Amino acid sequence: MLQLATLIRHHAAFRPDELAVVFEHERLNWRDFAARVDRCACLLQWLGVRRGDRVATALTNCRELLEIYWAVPAIGAVLVPLSPLLLASGLASLLRDAGAVCLITQRSLAPMLDEVRHELPQLRADHMLLVDGASGDFPDYRALLKSCPEGSYSAAPVGQDELFNIMYTSGTTGLPKGIMHSHFVRAMYCTLFAAACRMRPESVVLHTGAIASTS
Repeated sequence: MLQLATLIRHHAAFRPDELAVVFEHERLNWRDFAARVDRCACLLQWLGVRRGDRVATALTNCRELLEIYWAVPAIGAVLVPLSPLLLASGLASLLRDAGAVCLITQRSLAPMLDEVRHELPQLRADHMLLVDGASGDFPDYRALLKSCPEGSYSAAPVGQDELFNIMYTSGTTGLPKGIMHSHFVRAMYCTLFAAACRMRPESVVLHTGAIASTS
């Protein structure tokens, strides 16, 4: 089975100088992108995130979101991508339902987090990270990446039935429901998508939608 938890390291080892990510004016090869993923994984473990813990994101499309998407499964944690368009009550409800112990979001949502933080006893303020600068007692994700101890994270070999992510429905016919995807399901999705689109190592994929709701 395709191992999503180690896929970025695999590309960094065998294709280090090939282009991996293009975001706006930024270009990262596999070596540099893997280094960013590894650094994020180290930060999450330093914050106390463990295997099976839920890590939520509420971000518009950004390069940080991509590295978080790969860092979370690399340590055996579970990714919970949420829409940054959620209202305060909806965001709090999904964070509670998922049992998120860490949230990575942006400054525009800080006032909303202040409003609902009393409803989230499992989610400490210092585990609500903002990718575009600190606000109040919500810390700066980028600053923490630089200040957390150097070193390698503890890689977590995962089984195919272990949980990879929780995707929430839109809730048009009721409350949003969390759809649980295993590592096997997500790996097969990637494999079949690549086969159907006849992708090769040199292929370039343009993602124009919201990463949080389509990946």
